[in-house]
Amino acid sequence: MPWLTVITVVKDDIAGFLRSRDSLLQQNTEGIQWIVIDSSVNRGEIRKALAGDRIDVVVEWTRAQGIYPAMNTGLGLATGDYVYFLNAGDEFSGADVLSSVREALRGHEWAFGPVAIVGTDGTRLVTPPWDYQTEKRVAFSRGLFPAHQGTIASTELVRSCGGFDERFTIAADYALFLRMSLKCDP
Repeated sequence: MPWLTVITVVKDDIAGFLRSRDSLLQQNTEGIQWIVIDSSVNRGEIRKALAGDRIDVVVEWTRAQGIYPAMNTGLGLATGDYVYFLNAGDEFSGADVLSSVREALRGHEWAFGPVAIVGTDGTRLVTPPWDYQTEKRVAFSRGLFPAHQGTIASTELVRSCGGFDERFTIAADYALFLRMSLKCDP
């Protein structure tokens, strides 16, 4: 059983998908299941890009319905103890990220960290540190939560919270993190 399932959602973005694939393959991929949820018009392009890769990968094509339904499809296929969403175009900040995260997760249901957002002009913005306890004291009323790209969680925890609420088009990750916070602290 894998310790981690990485889920990548892609729709008509082969260049972004290849960046994400290359970034994932720089990690220690032992014990990692990779699920790719593809909603691209050209179904074969993603499969072709994966030929010969050295990682356990499941590719599932699904009709485009939005990012959160696609992420939930991946969640339904996940077999790892933990789940992480590395969508097309997302990249890890270094080759040792998953090894470090695995160590940090021991005994925890979920964890979060900063995310670097890189603009098309190369400008880089790192999300500010998130003080979970401070936000919890104000009942998360300020709407501050880490990005899903900086969050990893127990697959069972995410499933027990119902996954991503597909009624939301841009805030389903925020709603999920609120439900996770009701069950346990990161």
